[in-house]
Amino acid sequence: MQHDALYYPSASRRMATFGKRGMVATSQPLAAQVGIRILQQGGKCD
Repeated sequence: MQHDALYYPSASRRMATFGKRGMVATSQPLAAQVGIRILQQGGKCD
């Protein structure tokens, strides 16, 4: 699957971020820590 990081289909001002091995995106630091721990243990967050 190819991604073009410069293509934005909507008028969002946020930058697109892509990860190959996992990613956690949240505005809450504690939630980010929990998400990272889940991924490190081989889990999956949706």
